[in-house]
Amino acid sequence: MEKSKKSKKKKKVSMKDKYIERVEFRIFLIALRQRYEYFEAFKIIDTSGDGMIEIQEFLAAKDLLEKWVGLLEDPWAHYREIDADGSGSITFDEFCDWAIKKNLDLDKEPSDDENDSLNEEEELDMIMEEEAPSIIDPNEHHYDDGL
Repeated sequence: MEKSKKSKKKKKVSMKDKYIERVEFRIFLIALRQRYEYFEAFKIIDTSGDGMIEIQEFLAAKDLLEKWVGLLEDPWAHYREIDADGSGSITFDEFCDWAIKKNLDLDKEPSDDENDSLNEEEELDMIMEEEAPSIIDPNEHHYDDGL
């Protein structure tokens, strides 16, 4: 009898938990942009297009990777570090874990000065300011009072 009472009590999920709130939206956009950037980097390195980075592809992309994350003194050691499951190839998730640790940045140029380029937060601020006029304020009335 007690078991049936527990099974009938389900945790209610509010609609609020199912949507991204305004305060969370900026974080969501930053995370989405970062994931997309990692996906693009992964595609560039994965020249075979099989969804895995093999050691040959990794070594061939060494100069490009160094442009994005800095010096890779021992590429073999980095490859083994990234290949967390030891399968012999790097999956996208493994690549993302490593890219986050290394702060991979596709837009980074070796001569970039941090003060000269916009960071992601500043870029998002600019986008939001440009788009702001098109955002409808829910407090405004958008109907014809004469109808």
